Amino acid sequence: MDKQLLRRRQYMTVDSAIEMAGFGRVQILYLLAACVVSFTEVQIIMTIGLTLPSVQCEWSLGNREILTMLMVGSSSFIAGGLTGGVVSDKMGRRRVIMYGLLFMVLSGLLATFQSSFLLFLICRGGCLFFFTFVKPSTLCMILEITPRRYRFLVKMALMASGQIGATCAALTAFQLMNTSGWRMLLFWMIVPCVLPLIIYAFLEESPRFLLVSGRAEEGIRILRKIYLRNGREDVSSLVRHKRGVNRGQIGQLFTPEFEKTTLIVLAVFLMKNLISSTIHIAVPFIIKGSYCAAVNESLPEDVDDCQGLSDRDLFSLSKAYIFGIGITVAGLSLAQIVGRKPAVITLYIATAAALLSCLWCDGKDRLILKISIAMALNHGSVSIVSLFIQEIYPTSVRALATGFIFSSGYAITLLSPYIIVYGISGNEFEFFSVGGMMFLICAIMFGQIQHETKNEPLQENARFSNDTDIESDWSMDYDE
Repeated sequence: MDKQLLRRRQYMTVDSAIEMAGFGRVQILYLLAACVVSFTEVQIIMTIGLTLPSVQCEWSLGNREILTMLMVGSSSFIAGGLTGGVVSDKMGRRRVIMYGLLFMVLSGLLATFQSSFLLFLICRGGCLFFFTFVKPSTLCMILEITPRRYRFLVKMALMASGQIGATCAALTAFQLMNTSGWRMLLFWMIVPCVLPLIIYAFLEESPRFLLVSGRAEEGIRILRKIYLRNGREDVSSLVRHKRGVNRGQIGQLFTPEFEKTTLIVLAVFLMKNLISSTIHIAVPFIIKGSYCAAVNESLPEDVDDCQGLSDRDLFSLSKAYIFGIGITVAGLSLAQIVGRKPAVITLYIATAAALLSCLWCDGKDRLILKISIAMALNHGSVSIVSLFIQEIYPTSVRALATGFIFSSGYAITLLSPYIIVYGISGNEFEFFSVGGMMFLICAIMFGQIQHETKNEPLQENARFSNDTDIESDWSMDYDE
């Protein structure tokens, strides 16, 4: 789109303004910060399972304490996502990210050095709360400043960062768990969050959010900076705000146009999160072949003999996650080729096959590999679904939709502690058969969604049935 075309049209959509800014140094900085957050996300989730046996042994925890710890973690995930999405759509992306990362780092560091289990529980819960508090804003912010032809590459970078984070978590555990202890592992998992905190301190608010929120002058000022830093022609003066919009409400996710999609995505997240979260937490027990014994039998008197995974197991897990990086990248590439919906269905079926194949595992190394493949495929499907969610809902409720759907999906993880402690009686592979079947059901349900958002401008699919196109209601004047 050039000036002649703009002169003829006499109006500019928000998407047009973002497209004309291109993908340059500004977007790369936003992407770097988002990748580090994604990198840390998987590490934080993995450390729950990797450190659980050691934490259990240090404080001689029984079933009640283990359930309490895992329930606090799940509740923190839910509350953080719901709160963060609402606040982000009202106050802006950057402010939520800055404060959330700051308090996440502080609470995470405090948890590392607590000698009391109660204080550890409070600080750890705060860290998990602020982690999901930040997540909707980081995902929305990078999407809202990225031209649509680069969304695929941005999402691939975020997904690969998460899988690299899983690999690094296993490698770091391999280096530290049996030498420096679980506290040092938690410390090094939280340290990378300092980098995006520093980067976001020098970045601006999402101009799309500001423009759609009615804060036109500030949004145009930031657009002008982006054009300048990316070496693009400044057309920000052509944009004039015509009207503001009301902040989104959860009820807008259930309007006739989106009700079916929202309900299906919620149901899918509930089922798949029940399986994936349980596996993440229970990985040490599954691999050790003591899934139930580790939490139900009495603890040994000598705490030093109570260990998590062996160095060999952790090293095998690291190699498997490295292999999983290629799987996740291939999965997202599929979304760009065939579309979001077919790719998600394919990955769900592949995840089901990987979980069911664990029933015929021959040896611990193969079991580790198959679990890692299943988790990599699941991670890929989550990335595509999150992209789908952010593309289909408008800016006024984008963070709210992301936080609401993800957090509602996390609600089912409140059952994971009970499954880990009580749900499997002597044979851990029973869990894989149920998990495989549930992922097949997810594939069938996701196939009922009617929308497809591949390469579509945000404002063209983000429309409420009883509202105008809030992201394209713009006029502009051109001065000769």
